[in-house]
Amino acid sequence: MAVFEIPSYKLVQCVFQPVESVGRARIGGGTSLALTETMDTVFRVDVQTIPLAPALRAAWRAWRGRLRGGLDQFSLYDVTKKNPLAYPFATASTDISGSWGGTATVTSLGASGALGLSGLPANYIFSEGDYIALEEGGKIDLYQVATTITASGGGVVTVSVRPFLRTGLFTTSAVARIWRPKATFVLEPGSWSESAGVLPSPISFSGIQRV
Repeated sequence: MAVFEIPSYKLVQCVFQPVESVGRARIGGGTSLALTETMDTVFRVDVQTIPLAPALRAAWRAWRGRLRGGLDQFSLYDVTKKNPLAYPFATASTDISGSWGGTATVTSLGASGALGLSGLPANYIFSEGDYIALEEGGKIDLYQVATTITASGGGVVTVSVRPFLRTGLFTTSAVARIWRPKATFVLEPGSWSESAGVLPSPISFSGIQRV
């Protein structure tokens, strides 16, 4: 299965939202509520481009065709949170630390969401809401930091993330991407929208994460 980058990050909307599947059942004559997670939490993304001239809309349509109706995937990062919150003025990972490539080594994965990392810049700050992506064996999964925490002077930290870590898919061989982490999505059927004509107009679509 191929993964294609979006044609451009010139977007007016790029909203990531977790999709949580929780079943609810009332028991005890309605006095109690039983909750069960029926599916793993994934992210949904809603995208809208800037107004595009006809030739640029054609390029986006060609990109859509390469996705083969969802048989192939697309990847992107959340443009509203492209920087870690503690480093709003960084334009590259090297602005945070001169030799840092934007990734970390995974040292442990706890089923409760405790992610052990090393190889970070000294005293690196993870803020609540930052993203971290795990990459291993062609799979990519996206997580959000649940609690603000600072790495040690040696660049070591255990950070709590949500949703819970998929320990059946990822191991300590995974790479943790910190700088502009991406998720992979399939195009949601029926979500593609564009206008015909010669005037510039936007394209919009949605995707559902596939790990």
